[in-house]
Amino acid sequence: MGLGHKVVSILFHSDCLELFDKGERNDGVYRILPDDGCPFDVYCDMTNGGWTVMQRRKDGSVSFKRTWTEYAQGFGDLEGDFWVGLNQIHRLTKDSSQIYIHLQQYDGQWLYAHYKEFTVSNAATAYRMNVDKYSFEGTLPDVFGYNDNMKFSTHERDNDNYGDSCSVTLHGDSG
Repeated sequence: MGLGHKVVSILFHSDCLELFDKGERNDGVYRILPDDGCPFDVYCDMTNGGWTVMQRRKDGSVSFKRTWTEYAQGFGDLEGDFWVGLNQIHRLTKDSSQIYIHLQQYDGQWLYAHYKEFTVSNAATAYRMNVDKYSFEGTLPDVFGYNDNMKFSTHERDNDNYGDSCSVTLHGDSG
């Protein structure tokens, strides 16, 4: 009498768009696997076509004045305010992706910016961001075109080209 082995295969989708293309239509948290690393959880915006949400700030319950390590790993609650993490963003964008920024103003008006080419490099490059500023469209100003080829910064690791630290000047509220 031998021992049987059971092999379980779990299929993960590479991102929210792939889930959307397979018929998923509910916004929420999903586990994805964009490469040959470990799977991780993300929030998927299916209402607008299957976008993988990298950052969401709904109610101010989570402080974004964080350390380099926290920005690399991610923080917050995927059901509320969060930052998914630079490591995960790199894994999602290393083969070039689109980025869509959807911002609601205090008066309730929605603005957007859309870039058709967007990548974030790995930790060795300080998570350098690249966008094709010529692919920009939207009602927001071209906020990323100015930052093309820039490294990520936090209050304790200043990698920007500004004379002071942008992260400190902006009170650590952005990278």
